Amino acid sequence: MQDEVQKSDEEIWKEIYDQKDAKDKKLAIEVGKAKADVLIAKQNAEKAKAELTELKGGMEETRKEIEDMQNNPKVLTDDELLEDLIKNTK
Repeated sequence: MQDEVQKSDEEIWKEIYDQKDAKDKKLAIEVGKAKADVLIAKQNAEKAKAELTELKGGMEETRKEIEDMQNNPKVLTDDELLEDLIKNTK
């Protein structure tokens, strides 16, 4: 009788172990996928940061050009002014 009880206890513990082991493997897969997602997100963030830095540099250059034009307006002859107006209205 005691052998039967001991055997059933062993079977119960083996079943519990198998369930926990299966759950652990499933969670390990989920963690692996989450780590891969984090890596992709970091790469995308670095790419976006580089693009933003490039845009900021372009904006600064454009801002300087505008300031230069405001501080040193281009003096055009009548013909140059007419050509410039025609070119910018096309």
